[in-house]
Amino acid sequence: MALVSYINSSMLGQYVNANIVSVLFAIGSALSIILTLCAPLLMRRFGTLRVSVALFILSTVLLWILGTTLSQPLLLGVFVLYFGLNACVLYSLDIFIEHYSTDTDTGKIRGMALTINNLGWIGMPVLVGIISTAYGFSSVYLLAAIGICIAGLILAISQRNFSETKTLAAPNLVAAFNQIRHTPALRRIISIHFLLQLFYSWMVLYVPLYLLQDLGFNWKTIGGIFSIMLIPFVLFQYPVGRIADKWFGEKEMIIMGLVIMSGTVLTLSLVANPSVVVLAIILFGTRIGASIVEVLSDSYFFKQITVDDKGVISFYRTMQPFAYIIGPIAGACLLLIIPYTGLFILLAILLLIGAVYTTRLVDTR
Repeated sequence: MALVSYINSSMLGQYVNANIVSVLFAIGSALSIILTLCAPLLMRRFGTLRVSVALFILSTVLLWILGTTLSQPLLLGVFVLYFGLNACVLYSLDIFIEHYSTDTDTGKIRGMALTINNLGWIGMPVLVGIISTAYGFSSVYLLAAIGICIAGLILAISQRNFSETKTLAAPNLVAAFNQIRHTPALRRIISIHFLLQLFYSWMVLYVPLYLLQDLGFNWKTIGGIFSIMLIPFVLFQYPVGRIADKWFGEKEMIIMGLVIMSGTVLTLSLVANPSVVVLAIILFGTRIGASIVEVLSDSYFFKQITVDDKGVISFYRTMQPFAYIIGPIAGACLLLIIPYTGLFILLAILLLIGAVYTTRLVDTR
């Protein structure tokens, strides 16, 4: 996933303009919502492991097509389908992780899972820069296909004896929606999670375009910047998760993370013609805040539910694709009247509002 995440918009930009790229992301996200809401029903019918492995196999095939096809219409259609599957893949992993978690160690387990996940993200931008410069974007997609195929094999082998006894409750999406609606803690943390995903959607989509088009950096340089940017996800998430479990809870640190994100995103918009070093420092700062909010929003949410609440987990994970609908559409409209830096200023304001909203959370400790 990391290999192609930051080049998707640039790859699509070779064929269509930025507004069409935004629309493709939005369509893929709408599909992702539908698939993620259907995933609990499929798991009930066919089993969690079978559905999860099928998702990995399909992602592998789609990435391989993206790396080999010469047909523009096919490429655009396959991208939409691949992008739509991403949230489902993450949702399937949520079920396995929650299966082995208890409330007393949720922060630690979520922190460890995110840290391991993000180890895969740190070196990828540099690798992407090297490979895409030497061999083009297609080679990156082929390598990603191999990676997700291996991940699917690991899942299939390691979980071959996975017991469904804790996950057999039939998911009821209407009941899940009512549970969220009548539970303030769930409503608020899901809203915070949506804001985090909106941040990711704009940063992933528009920062690469900003660095390429406005600042004139090449992908090799951008890859190095992004690798530095992602280091906080490995440094902070596991210890922050443990701290939330043992001492402080999540509320105050989520507020701190959102404030850090807001300040650094605002700085990105205000610094004119930044150097590579300055950009790396600013983007590093954005991810310090994001890494804190990501692990603690997961920790807080999963302390409110059990593995039987598949429908609620499904709604939680649809916040990512929902943000990738709202974000690109709003971004495409705003870019008609403001530059990329204007988007970053607006995002900084939204993050600050989110920090104020977080004060309404009832802490877990």
